[in-house]
Amino acid sequence: MQRYDKLVYFPLVELFVACDARDAARFLAALRRREQDFVQFFAQADDTNDPEALIDTPGLALIALAQSTGLTIEDESVYRPRGLLTG
Repeated sequence: MQRYDKLVYFPLVELFVACDARDAARFLAALRRREQDFVQFFAQADDTNDPEALIDTPGLALIALAQSTGLTIEDESVYRPRGLLTG
């Protein structure tokens, strides 16, 4: 498994688990950890203007999934602009 997968995609598993358990607190804690890993990874990347470094689209997708299950998710991350979900 590559470093990229470990830092960017592996943390999504915890978000899926929290969503399945309908545990908003666990979901938010996983989002915070994901953001720390996300920022750390892309701060060291060769191309900091990579679109993947600017918007956490997998994280946004998991927020949309969590909301569709009835969870209320208050996330203010600049990497997950809520306007992309609400239009």
